[in-house]
Amino acid sequence: MDPPADPPPAVVCYHYPCLDGVFAALAARLGLPEGGPRVRFVPLTVHSPPSCAADLGLEGGEHVYLLDYVGPRGFALNVAKVVRRLTVLDHHKTALDILPGRGSGCPANMDVVLDMKRSAATIAMDYFKPRAVLDSPKLRWAFRYVEDADLARWKLKNSKPYTAGIARKNLEFDFNKNPRIFDQLLRLDTAEMTRMGRKKMRADLGLMEPIVRQAFEVAIGGADAAGRDWGRCLAARADDLHHLRSGIGNRLARMSRARGLRAIGLVAYFEPEMNDRRKIKCSLRSLGREDTTKISEFFGGGGHTNASSCFVDFEAFQTWRT
Repeated sequence: MDPPADPPPAVVCYHYPCLDGVFAALAARLGLPEGGPRVRFVPLTVHSPPSCAADLGLEGGEHVYLLDYVGPRGFALNVAKVVRRLTVLDHHKTALDILPGRGSGCPANMDVVLDMKRSAATIAMDYFKPRAVLDSPKLRWAFRYVEDADLARWKLKNSKPYTAGIARKNLEFDFNKNPRIFDQLLRLDTAEMTRMGRKKMRADLGLMEPIVRQAFEVAIGGADAAGRDWGRCLAARADDLHHLRSGIGNRLARMSRARGLRAIGLVAYFEPEMNDRRKIKCSLRSLGREDTTKISEFFGGGGHTNASSCFVDFEAFQTWRT
């Protein structure tokens, strides 16, 4: 009888720079066995996505995990052809649209867990079952706060100030640039983060007000969306305050609905890490059942029903303004 095969080395790819993504990676870090196969962490960005397995530097025998981001269409299937095993843990509507379902082209070595009612952090917590998290009420609450914020549910009293406090610390989520990131997340003090977050939220309100006051109306999609009847909404430029895009976008969505426009807010800004002024990023936030992904996916982006983003040709975007 042949001895059991050694477990393959792990490559944990996670959405960056995203709190939900790095918490999913934290669950993997704590849940994968110590002293087992080596683990490599690879942050993946939406603005500069990998195009094929070669971009990950794979050797062919790895177990790859895609956490909170599946890459562009065809990427996951390309990775599955190369590696021993591929596991996808995601919750984005875009992932549901581009990944194959069971019995419809999904490779035998590919496992997919998609749950749009949860976030990647808690999906990964349940998948990897890290004892350090499961045995710690503080850490379990941290994962729940991250999920509540990522899904913009805001059902938990302290999720908004807690995650705002983490944002205030300005941690580097790239493990390769900051190998201490997981230890830093584990040492976060809930009460301290909540206090810091409340102060940040008060300051942010003052920063957002001038941006919101300069909102303008746009024909969503402009000439590129002719015939799609996407209507109009309010938009604002926030190049220096793009980190506040969710708060600004939600304010704009409420204002837009009050004006009889679509309940969508569009926050436009140049992505700092792209160094490309030919493309502008459009972050969309919506209320209720307004589905922003129909717009973002048309322009090659994606996300959630009420929160998604895409890149648009800057010159074309200029013509959207009415």
